[in-house]
Amino acid sequence: MLCSEILRSVSGKLQDEDADARRWPWESASGAYSLMDSLNAAVREIVTQRPDATALTEPMRLEPGMMQRIPRADIHMTSRNAVSLINVIQNFDPDGNTPGRPVFRVELDALRTAAAWGKAGGRVENWAYSPLDNREAFWVYPGVESGRDVWIEAVYSAEPVRAATPSDRFPLPESFANAAYLWMLFDVLAGDHSESNFAKAQAFLQAFAQSLGVKLQTDLAFPIRQGGVNDAQA
Repeated sequence: MLCSEILRSVSGKLQDEDADARRWPWESASGAYSLMDSLNAAVREIVTQRPDATALTEPMRLEPGMMQRIPRADIHMTSRNAVSLINVIQNFDPDGNTPGRPVFRVELDALRTAAAWGKAGGRVENWAYSPLDNREAFWVYPGVESGRDVWIEAVYSAEPVRAATPSDRFPLPESFANAAYLWMLFDVLAGDHSESNFAKAQAFLQAFAQSLGVKLQTDLAFPIRQGGVNDAQA
């Protein structure tokens, strides 16, 4: 699916909502907020709410110690950088290709109270992750001994690819296209300071949440930027 298909649907719906409104630009002109900007914002929000939208399962090389960073391609030999960690499945042999023993998730407090806290070795038994405390870090037990080549199989949410033009492919699976459409309508209408459009924006926001099967936090119920796309010059 091309981004232009979503942009066309959004443009048509916006005209239906306000037939006298100026056309919303697809691409930015002179730095003005465009529908392509809104589409990329929608993709980021979808990935935040549904990390599985960009989920990858890959071997990951660990760093020394118990505290680890979520995957970064240049450090951990993964194909992409991560937005968040979803799961750790199992150990891998030092060649990064041969599956080993499974790894089990525990609460971080359980690791802190372990008698062998700080123990290092060459095979991971447990992992802990608290994204509300620190989305960028997770913990493994035993920690990785300095100089050891230790790999795990990790499931992570990859940073979404930014779409540059309407002719680019939509960066997420097509099943998320409707959610992007709904978020863009919310984004545009919430940036319009009229009371009627803000009320419409709320309806699109709720439809967005329902399409993803999530409950949004309160701060998403309010405009997320100053000004709207329709403030741009036609």
